[in-house]
Amino acid sequence: MYADYGFYKEHGSGNIPEEKFPRIARRAQQQIDYVTFDRVSAHSLGELSWERIKMCLCELVDHLWDVSLTIEQDEDGISGVISNERVGPWSASYQLPQHLLSENLDESMHKICQRWLTRPINLMYVGVS
Repeated sequence: MYADYGFYKEHGSGNIPEEKFPRIARRAQQQIDYVTFDRVSAHSLGELSWERIKMCLCELVDHLWDVSLTIEQDEDGISGVISNERVGPWSASYQLPQHLLSENLDESMHKICQRWLTRPINLMYVGVS
């Protein structure tokens, strides 16, 4: 794992319980590996690059945690926001907020990675080096 819970507590928001951190961190690490074409684990990088990778993981973990809290179901098994409502006899339709749809989640995670992983070395570079 690119960053442990101690690093996350010190540099991330620290909102995630320690027992939930490994699962969410693995998903964040998968995103980093995906956007860097697995270059992170295959290359020896300088201290500054590793620091940025760890910070990226912390921000991704916090983002995924916030998303998971938003889409958790309430006590009636309902998640999302009301998109349609009728009063008699009462009816309601629910929809996930726009920023939680899969393609938007992927886009937001990609933007987080761009902030952290394109300087000083562009680890997201697609071309041939």
